[in-house]
Amino acid sequence: MTESATQGHRALASPVRVLTKGASTVNWISYMGGARHDVAYPRVLEGELTAAGWTAVVHDTSLAAEHPKEGLAGWPRDVVNFSPDAVVLHYGHMECIHLLLPRALQRHAQKINARPGPLRDPYRQRVVRPAWQLLARGQQRVAPHVPEQVFQRRARRAVLDLERLVDRALMVGGPLVLVMELTPPGANYESWFPGMGARMAEMNRLLRAMVERVGRPEVRFFETQRVIAPLTTTGVDVNPDGAHFTPAAHRLLGAALADEVAGWVAEQGHLAPATETLRSDAAHSGTFGAPPR
Repeated sequence: MTESATQGHRALASPVRVLTKGASTVNWISYMGGARHDVAYPRVLEGELTAAGWTAVVHDTSLAAEHPKEGLAGWPRDVVNFSPDAVVLHYGHMECIHLLLPRALQRHAQKINARPGPLRDPYRQRVVRPAWQLLARGQQRVAPHVPEQVFQRRARRAVLDLERLVDRALMVGGPLVLVMELTPPGANYESWFPGMGARMAEMNRLLRAMVERVGRPEVRFFETQRVIAPLTTTGVDVNPDGAHFTPAAHRLLGAALADEVAGWVAEQGHLAPATETLRSDAAHSGTFGAPPR
C-alpha cells in the first residue's frame, strides 16, 4: 500500500489486541482457589478496556517459570500470529529466585498438574518433595556466600534475551511494549531464597536501562510498584505466598495497564472505540441501535 493510500484511512472496526507474556507472576493468584471474581490482571485489563468503550481481546501466553529466552522462542506464534496492538512483558522474576538449583528440577518438584497413580503419588510425596526441600535448605545456607557475579551473568543474559524479544515484537506493526517492573518478594520467598529482594532490585535496574537503551516512545517501563503503592503503603501484603499478587493487586495493575493501553491506542487512530464503530456501521446502513447494556 502506498503512503498516500494509508493517509486518512478509516479506523479498523477491530478489537484492541493485547498480548501478555511472562511467568506465573502474570497468571497466578496468591492464593488460588478463591471466588470467581478473583482474576489475574490480564482479565482485569480486558474488562477495563471494555468498560472504557473499546472492544478488547487480551491473549495471555504466560507460563509458570518461563524465562525471556523461551518468550523469545515463542515470538512467531505469540506475536506474529496475533499482531497485537500492545504487548505486556513481565519477565525477570525467575532469574532472581534460585542461585544454584536448576529450573527443571523446581518444575518437577512443584508441578501441580502431576498425574495421580499408586506409584506416582507416593513418589512425589515421599521422594520428590523431601528431596526438594533438602536441596532448597542447602541453597538457603550457601546462597549468601555465592559471588555476586553468578547472578549478574544470569541477569544480563536474560535482559539481552528480553531486549531481542522487544525488538522482534516491534517488527509486527510497532505495538506499544510495556516492560513490567518487578515487585519485592514476600517474606516467605525472602526467607527461602536469601538475597532475592536485592537481586530483584538489580534486575529492575537492568530492565529500566534496557528500555532506555531501546529509546523508542512505544517501549515503556511500567512502574508496577507505584501502581500497587495504595496497598503496600498501608501495610497490605500484596503477595502473601511470597511471589504472586493478591486479587486486589491484580485489579490495580489491570486497571492501570488499561489506562496506558487505551491512551496509546487512541493516539494512534488505527482503531475505533466500540461506540464509534456502531455509529459508523449505522451511518453506512442508515440505522443505529444503542449498544446493549
